[in-house]
Amino acid sequence: MLPPGQADALTRLPGITAQPPSPISIAWHDTPDGTLAAAGLSLTLSGQRWSLEAIDAENLVLPSRALRQEDRRELLGTDVPAATTPYAILAGSRRNLEWDGGVTLTLLQASIPGDHGPGLCRVRLKGPQASLHGLGATLAAILCAEVPRASLAADVLALASRAAPPASPRPCAVRPGQDVAGAMAHLLNQLCATMLHWADRVPARTGPEPVHQMRVVLRRLRSALSVFRPTTPCPTLAALAAPARDLAAQLGAARDWDVFLDGTGAAMATAFSDDPRSRALLRAARRAREVAYTNLCATLSGAGFRTFAFTLAATAGLRSWTDDPALHTPIDVLATQALDRHMRYVRHAGRGIAALSILALHELRKDCKRLRYTAEFFAPLFPEHPVRRFTRRLAAMQEELGLLNDRAAVAGLLAQLGRYERGYAAGLATGLSTAATGPARTRIEARWHRFRAVDPFWAR
Repeated sequence: MLPPGQADALTRLPGITAQPPSPISIAWHDTPDGTLAAAGLSLTLSGQRWSLEAIDAENLVLPSRALRQEDRRELLGTDVPAATTPYAILAGSRRNLEWDGGVTLTLLQASIPGDHGPGLCRVRLKGPQASLHGLGATLAAILCAEVPRASLAADVLALASRAAPPASPRPCAVRPGQDVAGAMAHLLNQLCATMLHWADRVPARTGPEPVHQMRVVLRRLRSALSVFRPTTPCPTLAALAAPARDLAAQLGAARDWDVFLDGTGAAMATAFSDDPRSRALLRAARRAREVAYTNLCATLSGAGFRTFAFTLAATAGLRSWTDDPALHTPIDVLATQALDRHMRYVRHAGRGIAALSILALHELRKDCKRLRYTAEFFAPLFPEHPVRRFTRRLAAMQEELGLLNDRAAVAGLLAQLGRYERGYAAGLATGLSTAATGPARTRIEARWHRFRAVDPFWAR
């Protein structure tokens, strides 16, 4: 997706050879009562070619594939209705471009006649994986190109003032019957869409939820990379690791201040509302949170994040690296191996839990998160009840470990406040956060023993 006015700049980039534009007219059809759109389908006529596609497209960077007849029946429950009429006609131009790296670009510029908005400007890419990565970085940095947030069909529905169906949930889980390559591509697609959804909501500063949810997505993404990277010969998986880690750190900085101000900070404000030293410390904490959010928003609007999102979306849609026979094995084998590995890590980290230090409990918490995300990735491959029982107990223990970690992190946050690090108000904050540590450890031990009593759902 290119910003308005950048299409001509694209054709002038070094290494780009542009063909003359050709006029296009694409008509979107549906029944008068919107049967197809309600089913999440888009019926288009481009030239003499009809195609039926899903509105909620999985990948928004690479060319979409027309649905097979059996897919149409599964989504719609019947054949395509015969009585359809056009509800929107998109008129404009299509232009083919070639890049020196062997990438073919299709530039689409179009609008609905009579609509006075900026219209649509889309670029579709096709080519070798390494070249796509390099070109994506160039487009993101120079032209501010972004991964689209919706399919072309969904954008046309909006331009035609028709209600698009709500986007399907992004469960971030594999589908039964997928091979290793298909499962990885599917997971990355879901994670990319969810990440962009929350990234768009962070700058609005409507509350802590967007940052929290985006941080969870990054954790899931890093877990997915750790599961697939050792067995998948896809070079860009390694390229995703460093930016994912750096972005997670920035999200963590903003999230930590949200947790402090909503937890310990709120308790201080209630218990010591008349104390000027407490109020001064809380003002300093709010300024620190503002700095963290400002830095995070600058990152999300920068070329680095655009490149990261493009690389993630493109990697999820590429099939050129799937010739390795190992990638066409059923996902079940990899799922069991990954779950076994993470379960061993958790059991080892939790030995002698009653005597573990705060730092050791923090490491246990991280291992629990990785196991839980991996379990959720592969949950559809196993019976529902054992999976739910296992993940529920794991999540309960993880929650208690998280509360303990949040309280232990207070000292580190206070250290960032300069002259407020020490003194009466800092002592109050430290005391409030420490007071619940004893009961928290007791609850952690109880949760740990309950979790250890449940059988791994994949070992049946």
